[in-house]
Amino acid sequence: MSRAGTAGLGTASPPAGSSTRLFPADRAAPLVTVLDGHPHTLAFLGGVNQVPAVTLGVTKFGQSGDLEDVYRYHGIDADSIVRAALDITRG
Repeated sequence: MSRAGTAGLGTASPPAGSSTRLFPADRAAPLVTVLDGHPHTLAFLGGVNQVPAVTLGVTKFGQSGDLEDVYRYHGIDADSIVRAALDITRG
């Protein structure tokens, strides 16, 4: 998928039809990605159909605690995800 996402930038050839099969243009909608890793990893996905996207993830490393607290700290807990989805769909 990363190759498909960057193909529009002239940096690679997309695998045949992979992005259009996973993200059909007729179902394009705002997108929230969540990763227990750096948010830029999935940032290209909004470009597949040129939709607004919010990428949530971990940008600072070294924090410790229980999973719920650490996810909340990084803004990848359920409340943060719902808030991002509501914000992006409200325009």
